[in-house]
Amino acid sequence: MSRNCWEQIWNFWHFSDKLLVQNTDDRLYKVRPVLQHLTQRFQPVYKLAQELSLDEAMIPWRSRLRIRTYNPGKLIKYGILVRMVSEATTGYICNMEIYAAGGKKLEDKFLCPGTEP
Repeated sequence: MSRNCWEQIWNFWHFSDKLLVQNTDDRLYKVRPVLQHLTQRFQPVYKLAQELSLDEAMIPWRSRLRIRTYNPGKLIKYGILVRMVSEATTGYICNMEIYAAGGKKLEDKFLCPGTEP
């Protein structure tokens, strides 16, 4: 595939319709439907064990991005912070949330369905 073809695909590849978007306070409003779809598909596929863990992962990102976080004490200083609930033995991700600096705290709804806090 040529570079020009790839750039044309990249420019016109969208996950949301601007006319249907109500709340633009959410910094992830363009990819929120894809994230919700993926997490809804992840949950019923696998029966979870009792050992769950809450993990944070940093996806390296040095370019301009409004949700990019900076942590001077880590090896990866700039990146996208992702919080996820995963099974401790296999590492299967049950639920995930991308930190977008909205001032939200982790809530009970972040847990997977069928698990107890």
